[in-house]
Amino acid sequence: MLEKVASAVVKAATPCPVTAKIRLGWDAKTINSNETGRVLEAAGVEAIAVHGRTREQGYSGLADWTRIEEVAGTLSIPVVGNGDIRSAQEVADRFRTTKVRGLMIGRAAMANPWLFRQAKHYLERGEPLPDPTPEFRWKHILRHCTLAVGESGAEQHTMCSLRGRLMAYSKGMPGGRMLRSEFQRVATLAQLEDLAARHLDWISSGAAEPEAVESVL
Repeated sequence: MLEKVASAVVKAATPCPVTAKIRLGWDAKTINSNETGRVLEAAGVEAIAVHGRTREQGYSGLADWTRIEEVAGTLSIPVVGNGDIRSAQEVADRFRTTKVRGLMIGRAAMANPWLFRQAKHYLERGEPLPDPTPEFRWKHILRHCTLAVGESGAEQHTMCSLRGRLMAYSKGMPGGRMLRSEFQRVATLAQLEDLAARHLDWISSGAAEPEAVESVL
């Protein structure tokens, strides 16, 4: 069935290339990523991304890069590895230790969208790029939200829908716990801009730990 579906998609999509993303299998007892990869390759799929977990795992546990490497070594088409890539060093390590032709980064980019810039710098120069400053992070956050509100035209609805993204952005920031508390109440760009100014002022002032300045943040 998979071969028939994949072949039909490839035929219908010509001349556009068709790619696919797969997991290792349904569960630990039915690991079939090598076989699935071969079927898709034979059907004309031109590249495959492999997430190193089973369907049963969801996003729990660790991605199995040994299995991803097996698929990369089995197929002649490019294989893209996916799972638990959180830093530029890990990007370099996966390229060095596996035959994957590319990497896919998902959840880590939600909290650290500049990871791609850091990885590119590390691969090109062999040295880490410093983490972004709070000022840089806030500039990115405000730009993201401003663009989203401008596109939707519904400020409060959009800002409320962005709260999850704001929570992710706060990871690694000074006073992150308090920021997450404030983000739960943000409903306008003006409120976000005010929070950014207060947070940066708090950082520059060298005031007490976040837990002691709840009214400030």
